[in-house]
Amino acid sequence: MSLSKYQQKFKLVMNDIEELHYNWRTAYCPIQRNFYQQKLIEKIYEAMRFIEGLSEKLKYVEVEKSIRENKIFTLEELKNFDGTNGKPAYVAVDGIVYDVTLIASWGGASHFGLLAGNDFTKEFNDCHGDRNMLKKIPVVGTLSL
Repeated sequence: MSLSKYQQKFKLVMNDIEELHYNWRTAYCPIQRNFYQQKLIEKIYEAMRFIEGLSEKLKYVEVEKSIRENKIFTLEELKNFDGTNGKPAYVAVDGIVYDVTLIASWGGASHFGLLAGNDFTKEFNDCHGDRNMLKKIPVVGTLSL
């Protein structure tokens, strides 16, 4: 099911909930109020199941996107991702290619004189060494040898 179909279905469910809520609020007869209240609860549970299903689908889409985006870069290809002219800024460390485009310390596609589009394994190990900081940076692929 496409995302727009999910949006349409969700809109229908929400419209049903709004209508049932209105009917429940405006019903004078206790039997009618009880009827609308039960239908409202059922519709809310339906909406919750729908959201859970959509959440699972979105997780699958994210994994699929992640797999599709992870590519193998040569050093020459990596040089094209230098952050100039609207291109993303990528750097490699220990064979992993990271997208530093939105990383504040890489503003302007440079970091203390180092320019994006290169392998900085030696520089990273000499300066940082702590791999935990890399976990926060999006991985876009690997560097071929």
